[in-house]
Amino acid sequence: MREHQAAIWPVISPQPEVSHVETERSFAMGGREWLPVETGGHAAGHLSFFHPGSGQLLCGDAVLPQISPNVSLLPGSDPEPLRSFMDGLSMLRQLPVKTAFPGHREPFGYFAGRIDNLLLHHEERLDAAESLLADRPRSGFEVCRELFRGRIPGIHQLRFAMSETLAHLVELERRGRAVSEEKNGEILFYKMDGY
Repeated sequence: MREHQAAIWPVISPQPEVSHVETERSFAMGGREWLPVETGGHAAGHLSFFHPGSGQLLCGDAVLPQISPNVSLLPGSDPEPLRSFMDGLSMLRQLPVKTAFPGHREPFGYFAGRIDNLLLHHEERLDAAESLLADRPRSGFEVCRELFRGRIPGIHQLRFAMSETLAHLVELERRGRAVSEEKNGEILFYKMDGY
């Protein structure tokens, strides 16, 4: 994992300068006024841009037409990424989107239905993670291995799967459905009794 991470640094360095966009006011881009909507979770501070006149939404990686965007718990970033992601989806769901422009693949028009599917997917993933804690406490890695059984072809995908598993376990804790405890240098997750 360390070698893999070290190999990534040259690709993502140097970090770009960040320009902050206020979500309370429209943003001029391409001769149009767009409404910025913060849709974190996939990436801290991720913004989507909605143009009310056309019903077009530049959703980036907040909503992808065929796969679920990776939602990761990362050191030094959003401590509740799944909550942020689902809250962002709920805000986007309220917009009258006709055409969504994702960060990957082609534009699509079944936006509200796609959001409903993504929200359901994460609720089901939360239930699955919680059920794995029913018989005994487990580490995040153990839960990850069960949730993504047979679908992690290499270290790069393991990094995504592990950080997404942790995002779901942290959300279970936030909802009072699980609790974590450090024992002998290992963090174990327990299902909350009575839930």
